Order: sequence, then C-alpha cells, then structure tokens
Amino acid sequence: MRLSKGWDPVSCAEVGAKVRVFRERGDGNYTDVTETGAGWGGEKYDGVGAVFIDDQRQCTTMTMRKKELTDAANKILPLLSWQYNGPDQGGLVWEGEANSPWNATYKFKCCKNGNDCGDLSNPSPKVTNHDYKFPKMRLSKGWDPVSCTQLGAKVRVFRERGDGNYTDVTETGVGWGGEKYDGVGAVFIDRNG
Repeated sequence: MRLSKGWDPVSCAEVGAKVRVFRERGDGNYTDVTETGAGWGGEKYDGVGAVFIDDQRQCTTMTMRKKELTDAANKILPLLSWQYNGPDQGGLVWEGEANSPWNATYKFKCCKNGNDCGDLSNPSPKVTNHDYKFPKMRLSKGWDPVSCTQLGAKVRVFRERGDGNYTDVTETGVGWGGEKYDGVGAVFIDRNG
C-alpha cells in the first residue's frame, strides 16, 4: 500500500519520526505488522518509505534471510586467529603497544544494503595480550572473503571493552594493506582506541 503521495517519505519523517503499521482482520484486534512488512524493493520496511507491503510470505522470507545472515556472522568466530591457538598456527598479531591491556570482545553482523542485517553473532573470546593494541584479526580462512559475502552481504564489526556495550568499529578499521576496511576482506585491524 502507498503511504504517501508519489515517492515522498511518509509525513512522520517530516518531524523525525517513523510510521508503525497496524492491521485488523475482522476481530477488532490491531496487530503491529511493521517489523514483518517490506518496502518497494522487498527490503525490510524502514518506517519512512512511501510503500509498505503487508505479506505473510514476505515475513517468512525476511525471517529466513535474517537467520541466514546471523548464521553467516557466527561462522566468523571459529575462524578468528587468537593468541596461540588460531587457525594460522600462530599468535594474534598486534600493531603497537599501549599503557593498558586491550581487553576486548567482538561480535559480528552480516548486512545487505546497509540496513538488511542479521542479529549480532555470539561474542568472541577475550582479545588481549599484555599492553598490546590494535589487533590484526583474520575473519576467514586463508585470504577468502568473509562468510557474509556468500549471501551478498558485508560484515560489520562490533567491540566491547569492559562496559557491556558493543560499539560498531567497522568504519575505523582497516584491511591488511592499511586501506579502509571494505566489509569483505579476510583481515580486519581494529585501530579504534
């Protein structure tokens, strides 16, 4: 259904809000169907788009896609190269020294088109080694792209350092050659901090 004139965003967007869509099927009970709805291109409805598709088949497809993206993110964890027991037969490589231990855990998320994402992965083991900083982490076997790419998605990297809050550090990370991390490369260097 079209929620606004032409392709304009919904009127809620004019005041910085998002629309929620409720459905009633003859029983007098209204159910929020916003989360299971889709936009014009089949993507999850974002609360501001002009078109909302209320389709149970879409809900099933979106649930399956979210599960696939979450499963792909969880495949990253066993491939990470941790101190002295990673798949590369060596320790985690660090780029420098700091005044205190790194003490971080990581979670990963696979996303398509920026906002079509699975859930965060399970947490990684603690990443720390004395007072070293900026760990170079291998996110896939060898030089293969990360598991998210098999679904046409990119990985987002989240880090927690003792406060229980996972922060997206993807944008400040770099790849093996020092270039901005592209979401598909085998190596992620966390330079945030």
